[in-house]
Amino acid sequence: MYCDSNDIGEEGAEAIAECMEMMDSLKKICFENNGIKDKGVTALAKALQENDTLLSLYLENNGITRVGAKEIGQILSNKYKLSKINLNNNPLRDEGLSNIAHGLLDNDTLRVLTLQNVGITNVCVPKLADCLKNKKFLTKLLLDGNVIGVDGAKSLAKGIKDNETLTNLHLSDCLILEDGAKELAKSLENKRNLLVLDLTNNKIMSDGCIAICKAIQQQSTLRELLLTHNFIGVGGAQAVAKVLANKKYICELGLGNNGIFAEGTIAIGQSLKDKKYLEMINIKKNDAGL
Repeated sequence: MYCDSNDIGEEGAEAIAECMEMMDSLKKICFENNGIKDKGVTALAKALQENDTLLSLYLENNGITRVGAKEIGQILSNKYKLSKINLNNNPLRDEGLSNIAHGLLDNDTLRVLTLQNVGITNVCVPKLADCLKNKKFLTKLLLDGNVIGVDGAKSLAKGIKDNETLTNLHLSDCLILEDGAKELAKSLENKRNLLVLDLTNNKIMSDGCIAICKAIQQQSTLRELLLTHNFIGVGGAQAVAKVLANKKYICELGLGNNGIFAEGTIAIGQSLKDKKYLEMINIKKNDAGL
């Protein structure tokens, strides 16, 4: 069912939910950008009580708070086939995520979890990390725009350390800093299928970048490496260059605003000579002086 960007509001969501109660084979629900809020989510949860076919649920940008998050937690607990959920741009905050975490613990089929810009901090990340430890099929995790900090990065690293299926990890604008990057690096060593790593704007510095690069050095699957605005310097750029040496299929590289200067730029350039699949490279504002 597609009902995105129609601004149906709470009453519209309730009306549609009544119809959904009779839809026994419903697999995908898209309600993005509709302002359904907590009341709409409550109606949705009620309508889905008897549904056992739901695979994907998209509720991005709907004004859902901790109250609605509790209902979402119930949906996660009861829908044993649910594999994708998108809750981006909802003011869930820490209490809301805690409510969702309870439901996540009971879900063994989750493949994609999208929680960008939902206002969570390091406070609730340990609960999320505990939920992720047993997610054997998790492939994509998106937490961009949540200031989880160093402590949050450490907790998250523990949660995904033993996951061997992760392909996409998005943590831009999370303020994980150098120490957070070092801890995260430890969890990336066994990610043999990693396709996308986005650590944009985290101030991981040179040593944090070097740690990350060492962790993904032997992975040949990487398609996108996004490290813009991290102050990685020349040393970080040289570490990235070593990583790129065996990344045949790299197609997107973000290194802008990193102070890599001419020396770092040359190293990156040399590592890209045979990268025929490269589609985008960002090295702006690096004082390359070439």
